[in-house]
Amino acid sequence: MQNKIYIPILLGVIICTLALYMMGWTPVYTLDDAYIVQHAINNLVNFQSETVFLDSPHNSGLTSIVHVGLITLIAFFIDINWSQFIVASLSYILFLVTVFTYSQRVVKATSTSLFVTILAAISGFVIEQFFNGLETGMLIFLISLTLMLFRDGIPSNKLAYALLPVLPFVRPELIILSGVICFRSAFLYLKHKQHKEFLSAFIVLGISSICVASYSIYFTGNVLPNTAGAKTYYFAESCKRINEKILYLLPGITNFAATLGVLSVGFIAILFTRLRSIFIPFALIFYLLYLIEFPGGVHHNNYRYQYVFYAFAVFGVVEFLALDLIAKYRKYIIIILVIAGLFSFPEKLETLNNAIKFTKNENFTVGEWVKENISKDDVILIHDAGYISTVTNSKLVDLVGLKTSYATGVNKLTRWQSCGNDPRAIDAIATKFNAKYFVVLGLWDNIFQLTESLRVMGWKVELADTSREGAAYRVFKISK
Repeated sequence: MQNKIYIPILLGVIICTLALYMMGWTPVYTLDDAYIVQHAINNLVNFQSETVFLDSPHNSGLTSIVHVGLITLIAFFIDINWSQFIVASLSYILFLVTVFTYSQRVVKATSTSLFVTILAAISGFVIEQFFNGLETGMLIFLISLTLMLFRDGIPSNKLAYALLPVLPFVRPELIILSGVICFRSAFLYLKHKQHKEFLSAFIVLGISSICVASYSIYFTGNVLPNTAGAKTYYFAESCKRINEKILYLLPGITNFAATLGVLSVGFIAILFTRLRSIFIPFALIFYLLYLIEFPGGVHHNNYRYQYVFYAFAVFGVVEFLALDLIAKYRKYIIIILVIAGLFSFPEKLETLNNAIKFTKNENFTVGEWVKENISKDDVILIHDAGYISTVTNSKLVDLVGLKTSYATGVNKLTRWQSCGNDPRAIDAIATKFNAKYFVVLGLWDNIFQLTESLRVMGWKVELADTSREGAAYRVFKISK
């Protein structure tokens, strides 16, 4: 099998090259938050404290210290933008290697493993998720590796337990996955009276937990990031009635499965495999927490948060293909699945291409306008406009609260308690920091009534970037 590992590596290199070509041979990331990451890493590699955001605790607003830490290490040697791309590419290639290896072990057929790997490489918005500049791709890879190591309940090497405490520091939700796997392993050890084995696994788990928790406290001052709380208070969905929240959540789940196309059959197949004891409790707890706190989040960024389940779908297909019942039809089934997957591939590439163009035409241009037209002495209130932090010397205030802690407290007392839009929130934040400008995406402005809220609270709001007619991001001059 080792001499065939070049197959997924070659496939991964081809797709990574395609992604880079679509970007224009220079990395461009489809999510604005990726540039918040760049700004934070720039501070780290230059050994400086926060330079732009006001009221911003040490390394705040970072969801994944593992992702940021790895990029930072590389960024000491090469450009930050390329460091991000290298981490994304390595994650993608290693994910495909893991899928190929898993399939070879389970199905033991190179042609089937190749086709499964192709399906895993292109289904849904997976390419966009790997190259959005955030931790999503690393998350998909590490989950796939974890499932492969713990497929049989107890791994052959105890060092596998060192991976479990790392997962929550890639994304906090993965503490559920780690917990489920730990409970499953403990049950099997105790069931078979393997007390010494259980103790050694627990020691590895404990040492790893202490190491990553210490790293997190040193890096951010907290064990887990503050990003979930900030979003909960700003989006103010946890206070909605249960029937409303269900109506938010369910379409997000079904739409996510639909975008995966034929790969979504893996979610059904995995219910009949040994991985169901991980998948079922993980999925139930994950969606229950989103239902309670942030049901609309399952829709965000082409279902980004639900890609914690992508590896389950892939491995579900692999386990299905390994069934003796379909052995003589296996090649035909996987070929049909891949053809069906390729059928929607051009559409997904077009979506990725449009997202890249949006970043270039909107995020980059509003950043340059701010850099050229706003004094460094002026405070700018921003909403979902993090790219600006990489190009401006002006002081920024994050309305959501991911970077500006004062905003989190205000949103908790206003938006969250009012269970929706509350003009007092933006008024209090803008007043506190004496903001002179406001940068916002038109879509969010319409949803959250932000400029209208300023006007209601007595602010004068004037369009400042009149030369950027028709732009998605707008810059307003505000005064009171």
